[in-house]
Amino acid sequence: MRIDSKDRNETSRDRIEQYRRLIALNPKDVQLHFELGFLFKDLGRRREALQEWKRIIQIDPNNLQARQEIQDLLNDGDSNRDRCLRP
Repeated sequence: MRIDSKDRNETSRDRIEQYRRLIALNPKDVQLHFELGFLFKDLGRRREALQEWKRIIQIDPNNLQARQEIQDLLNDGDSNRDRCLRP
């Protein structure tokens, strides 16, 4: 059985909404923010992933994993820009 992009998009939307509902009930649950951030990253929605990981820093300013994910995402963005600018 093949999954087409429409099914994949609907599944992704459902998962995002599910995480958002859970986060609304548990806004300080760092793990939920991490998982939603990784989902956004996997979907290529970098800005939203960054927002989730920044929320973790607001909850726990000493969270090294969130800081590393933010740094990795920003560094990856820099290297992508560099690749696009090369002849």
